[in-house]
Amino acid sequence: MAKLTLNTMDKDNLNNNAGTIVMSNTTYTIGFVKRASIELNDKFSSLFGINNSVLESIIRDMRANGYDRSQPLIIWKEKGVLIDGHTRFKATEIVEIDDIPAIYLSFKDDGEVLDYMYKLQFSRRNITDSELISLIPKALEYYVKSYGEGSKADYLRERSE
Repeated sequence: MAKLTLNTMDKDNLNNNAGTIVMSNTTYTIGFVKRASIELNDKFSSLFGINNSVLESIIRDMRANGYDRSQPLIIWKEKGVLIDGHTRFKATEIVEIDDIPAIYLSFKDDGEVLDYMYKLQFSRRNITDSELISLIPKALEYYVKSYGEGSKADYLRERSE
């Protein structure tokens, strides 16, 4: 079995210090990122709220065990913007963990990022029914605005009835 070594990286040195894995025609760039190099975009970070009890639980675990490396952040490769893992990122700020495991993925635009984010949230097993229901109006608004009536908006509307 080949061994993959992961180095610290940021959006400026991805090609030099990151490992790359290709699965299902998707290239994943993986490694450790410095917390200070991660950018936040309110459009993405405010989309799904942070559950304070989950945040507190993650903080306790990070204080006791460090960062769980099996749960990397997902970052938009071309922009260095955090896409998934906002609660974990917030916990690293509080616990002051600087080197964080991350996966960098390529997206063509904000719309593709939002599609990915909704897909992740809708498929998570730990999301409660009330959290899922609260996501539907946001998703409908986004899809109607982005694609017009029909397609994804109708699909989500049918699923929520």
